[in-house]
Amino acid sequence: MVAFEPSALTAGFGAVWAAHDQWPVLVRIDPATRRGEIFASFPDGAALAASAAPDWPPGPGAIAAGGGAVWLALSDRDQLLRVDPVSREVRAIDLPFGPSEIGAGPAGVVAIGPAGDGRLAVVSPAGEVTVAEVGRSLRLAAVADELVWTVDDAAAAVLALDARSLAPVAVFPHRGSPDALLARGDRAWYVSGREIEIAVAGRVSGRAAVWAGGPAVDLLRLDAATGEKTRLGQLSGDIAVLADDGLWVSGRCDDPVDESAADCAGGYEHDPVTSLHHYDLSGALLGSVSLPGQIGELAVCDGQLWVSGFRRSRQADVLSVLSRDGALAGEADLGGVDITPWYTPPEPPVRYPPGEFAERARAAAEASLTGPHQAVGRLGETWLEPPVDPAFSLEQVGLRPAREGYEITVTFRWAGEDGLLGFASPVAQDDDWPATPAEAGGAVCIYLEENLRGGAGLGSAIREPGDGVSWLRWAEPGPDEPPEDEPGDGTFSWLSGDDPRAAGPGEPAPE
Repeated sequence: MVAFEPSALTAGFGAVWAAHDQWPVLVRIDPATRRGEIFASFPDGAALAASAAPDWPPGPGAIAAGGGAVWLALSDRDQLLRVDPVSREVRAIDLPFGPSEIGAGPAGVVAIGPAGDGRLAVVSPAGEVTVAEVGRSLRLAAVADELVWTVDDAAAAVLALDARSLAPVAVFPHRGSPDALLARGDRAWYVSGREIEIAVAGRVSGRAAVWAGGPAVDLLRLDAATGEKTRLGQLSGDIAVLADDGLWVSGRCDDPVDESAADCAGGYEHDPVTSLHHYDLSGALLGSVSLPGQIGELAVCDGQLWVSGFRRSRQADVLSVLSRDGALAGEADLGGVDITPWYTPPEPPVRYPPGEFAERARAAAEASLTGPHQAVGRLGETWLEPPVDPAFSLEQVGLRPAREGYEITVTFRWAGEDGLLGFASPVAQDDDWPATPAEAGGAVCIYLEENLRGGAGLGSAIREPGDGVSWLRWAEPGPDEPPEDEPGDGTFSWLSGDDPRAAGPGEPAPE
C-alpha cells in the first residue's frame, strides 16, 4: 500500500479536502471522524499511464472550495477541474493558460496564469470562463463577495477587481514578496515579506528581502471600499488562513527539538518546534501554540484548525487538528487512503562498474560546466547564466584514480587570479545519493558553486600546489560555527525592526 500525504488543503461543504500534485485524486476528510477517503480521481489509471510523461505531475497544484464545487488546478494541462461535492461528478474546464493558483467564492473560482503571464480567469459555477489581462506577473488569488483579489508582483501592487467585469476597484502599491492573500467582504489581509529595491547589473532593478533576525514579514489590511492600507504588525511566518474570529499564521520553526519524539522507532531526528499564532482581524494577538514538526498548509473547518506539515521523526507529513482554543484535538486518519493504483515504482538505478560510473559522472560534470544554462526569474523572465560564476573559466574536467576508487578533477581559471586552479572530488555510486552518474556529476557542480560563489569563496580555500595547479579544498565548519554564507548578528541591523522606515502597528505601511 502507498500512503497519501496532503500538500494542499481547503475546507467547505462540511468537510476538509486534500490533494497532492503527484496523485490524480481528491481526498475528502470527515471532520467528525477525521477519516479520509478518495472522493474523486482523474483520469483513470490506464489513461494516466498512457499519457503521462515521467516528470509530469498528474495531480493538482492548487485546490479551493466555493461556488458550489471543489476546484482543482492542473497547470500542466491548462485546466481546472470542477468536482461536485455531492455527486462526485468531475468536469474539466479548459483555460488559455496553466493555472498557477486559484481562489473560490460564491461567484465561482478565479485562476491566475504562471509567472510573467498577467492574465486572470474567472469561472462561474456554471462553467462560463471570462479572461482578462490585469497585470504583468500575477501571484495569489482570493475571492470575497463581489471582489476578486490578486497581486501583480511585477508592479508591486495588490489589486481588488470587480468579480463580473474584472475592472479595477482599488489598487494598493506595496513592495514585498507575495506570501498569502485572504479576503472577506470589502477587505483583504495580505502577508508579505518586506523587500527593498536594489540595482542589479545588466537589468534595470531588482528586489531584495529584508532580514531582522529572520525574514521581516508584514501583515497588511486592505480596504477596497475606502482605499485604506494599514500595516497591522510584523509576523514571524507566512502561511495563513482566515477563521471566523481572526487569522491563524505560522511562526518560527526552531530547535530545541520536540523531546516527545526521543524514543521514536527508526532513529530519525527529533522534530523542531513550530509556533502558530492567532490574531484578531485588527492584528491583535489572541494566543499562540507550539507544534512539533513543520507547517506547510492550514485550513479551518467548523471552528477547528487543520495543520499539515512534515515530521522528521516520522519521515512523513502529518495532518493535526486543533480545537478553537488551539489545543491539540487529534490527527487525521489517512491510513485508508491508498493511492497504489496510481503509483508506478521507479526503475532502480543501473549499477555500473566503478570505472564506467566515474567516467559517466565526469562527462555529466563537464556538460554542466561547459556552457551556460537558462535561468528563470521570479517574474517569468528568462536569461542565460554562465556555469558557476562569470569569473569562472573551465579548462578541463578529468578523472584520476584515488585511494578508494576515482576522483573527478576540475581545473579552471578565475578572473583576477593568476595561474591554474583545481578541485578534486571523489566519485562513487551510492545506494541512496548520488545513485546515478548525472547526480554525481551534478554534485561536483553544486559544490563548486556553493564554495566559489555563494559560500566561503577563494579567500578561505586551502591551497595545495601540485603539477602546475593550485588545488583547492574547503574545511567543513565546526559544530558551533555558522556556515560562511549566513550573516552574523548585526550584519543587517540597518534593516531591522528599528529601521526608521518601518511603521508601527496601525500606521501606514512603508514603501
